[in-house]
Amino acid sequence: MTASRLANIGKGDVVYDVGCGDGRVLIGLASSQFNDADADADANAIGCQCTNYVGIEIDADRAEEARQNVLAAYESGSLPRKVRIHIMCANALEVDYNEASVIFLYLVQRGLRLMKPILMRGRDSHSCGNKSTNGNASTTDVQSKGSNVSRRLRVITYMSPFEDE
Repeated sequence: MTASRLANIGKGDVVYDVGCGDGRVLIGLASSQFNDADADADANAIGCQCTNYVGIEIDADRAEEARQNVLAAYESGSLPRKVRIHIMCANALEVDYNEASVIFLYLVQRGLRLMKPILMRGRDSHSCGNKSTNGNASTTDVQSKGSNVSRRLRVITYMSPFEDE
């Protein structure tokens, strides 16, 4: 199962990769939305692909490497021009995640403990009950609170799942 299928990524999603490194996960996710041999032909026909991706990298050299890799993917044609990948050089603990609908985290438990309250701001932490595991990846669903529109956040953790409260 591809990561995009695990997260159920689709049209309208905004995908964040925290600690994106050289950008390969973002490029792979974005490319798979349009080039996945397993992709549902009907979904592709009606334009259900995600076109908005954000990478967060604290190391300036790695962030620049990610930007260059994104440019190379556009130039080679492996990444459609309608896909937007923005690489931020920032501390992940200081980023606003309100626009995110899917977040990929490759963090140890300490990092997850630091990130969880940031991701839960403005969201109902009691509705985290929808959890699934596939191999080493764990998906947690969280619903927005206090608005008329329920916005689902899917958090995919690779090294370990969020600890239960």
